[in-house]
Amino acid sequence: MKARKTFSIKLAKMLKKIGVSLRAMFDGELSVFLLFLAMTFLFWFAQKMGKTYEYAIQIPVQIIDVPDNIRLTDYASDKVVVTLNGKGMALWKSSHSKVKSLDINALSYKLSQGRAVLPSNYIRDSIENIVSPGVVIRSIEPDTLSFIYENQELKKLPLVFNGTTESPNQYIMDGFYFTPDSISAFVTDRAQNVEALYADLNNVEINADTVRLTTKIKPVPGVYLDDETVELTICSSHYTEKSLTIPIQGVNFPPGKMLKSFPSRVTVVFWVKMSEYDNVSESDFTVVADYNDILNNSSDKVGLRMFFQPAGVERVRINPQTVEYLVEDIYGGLW
Repeated sequence: MKARKTFSIKLAKMLKKIGVSLRAMFDGELSVFLLFLAMTFLFWFAQKMGKTYEYAIQIPVQIIDVPDNIRLTDYASDKVVVTLNGKGMALWKSSHSKVKSLDINALSYKLSQGRAVLPSNYIRDSIENIVSPGVVIRSIEPDTLSFIYENQELKKLPLVFNGTTESPNQYIMDGFYFTPDSISAFVTDRAQNVEALYADLNNVEINADTVRLTTKIKPVPGVYLDDETVELTICSSHYTEKSLTIPIQGVNFPPGKMLKSFPSRVTVVFWVKMSEYDNVSESDFTVVADYNDILNNSSDKVGLRMFFQPAGVERVRINPQTVEYLVEDIYGGLW
């Protein structure tokens, strides 16, 4: 126990001596060394910053305050490379400035026949305002800024559905509407003849009475939209197939002559709204054979035509489409 106590006392004395030595070293020689090192660095830095250098910086160009009647279409350059000459500190400040871009008002350009040019002296004056005093601009590349533009005006254009529809469940489109029904667009000179915008959709599937979807507007050169999508609502009706047997009638027959066909009746197949299924009857259809077709026909068969059909029916078919015939003389005999 006594030996352990003695060892602890010796260790504490040793650590105290080491601490005193380190403190003396840092308070003395090391502090002097660090001081001279800092002074040497500052002297070297001052010498370097006092010399003259050339340095190239790249500055993005941003055109601001563009009038609504002007559309920028192409830039000759969207940045300039500026070579600066000056003392090191001034160059350092210019190269580390917080200027993100060279903002140039669009009205500063000279507009002429679709091309706008910014004079070189305007560019130099603008750059001199953002570099440090004492820095000389040696060169600017390019020394002239230009862009291509088009005149434009704001128009309200209606929307048109220019697509096709299909239905696996016998739905047929009754109508459609857009939300909104027209679009505000900037129209340039080359698109002045554009009167409407189109939602170009192919094979839109209709499987319900109302179908809503979001679609893109077909791009048109020279027309610029803030929003290129629109809501389209398609209203439709559910149809079912129905068939009726309809008598064949003759038309344009001269007095005293009449048609005798084989068969005398044909089947008419059509689609009708389910809600109107029971309201469509044989009397709503008229199927005819035209005497003029018989005169111009050397065959023993004549084609049939749908002379009248009710509104609201779709995809009407006649079966058969041709029949054999005789022209009967009312007063006796066949022709």
